[in-house]
Amino acid sequence: MICPRCGSFIDAGEPCCPNCGYDGSDDEDDY
Repeated sequence: MICPRCGSFIDAGEPCCPNCGYDGSDDEDDY
């Protein structure tokens, strides 16, 4: 999938975005 936070590609096996740490939950302001 494409990370909605930073736009990086997240592999299906990854628990979170390797670039920004987005974990797939709704993109709230929890930076």
